[in-house]
Amino acid sequence: MKKLVLFLIAAILAGTMLASCANSSPTPNPTPTPAPSDPAAFDGQISEILARLISKTIAKQSIADEELKDITCYDKPVDADSCQDILGLTPDDFAADIVTAVESKPEGSWFAHSIVLVQCSDNCDVAALAEQISKGTNPARFGCIKAEAVVVGYAGQYIVLCASFQNTCDAIYATFGELSALPTTRIDRENDWNGGGMLG
Repeated sequence: MKKLVLFLIAAILAGTMLASCANSSPTPNPTPTPAPSDPAAFDGQISEILARLISKTIAKQSIADEELKDITCYDKPVDADSCQDILGLTPDDFAADIVTAVESKPEGSWFAHSIVLVQCSDNCDVAALAEQISKGTNPARFGCIKAEAVVVGYAGQYIVLCASFQNTCDAIYATFGELSALPTTRIDRENDWNGGGMLG
């Protein structure tokens, strides 16, 4: 009888120890859910975004034939040599704040017309840079012809600069807003270059 009691006690202790070991096994950590990141204003290479911006503006037929539709333009990267005239930025500012920029502009024509799309770096104050570009771009850089209007828009890390006819600037900014996944802000530069056209 005494042996039976000892056997039962030993069995109970063994069961308790097994249960304790089972309960002490590490609980698997749940897979962390990644935090949603802010959406980008645009997807794709900057030259592709600029092409979509222009083609959609033309397709809407909201501009006159003699404006954007019939202007043959060529895309050219903006770099340290051209950023001062086009964007009003020093090479140092350009290198610090801009990832890439592309300009669509006619070569050797009688049109004062330029559309520039800029992708800014992540740590850039885009609103301040857009204001700086609006004030710094040269509306008279087309030779003896000056742009009628200068409009700058920005969304997320992107800035669009249009120096052209007023109607074209309005249409480009409207399409920029339609294509952007984020809200856009517009800056109209006050005409401080004596109007547009031949010799201003």
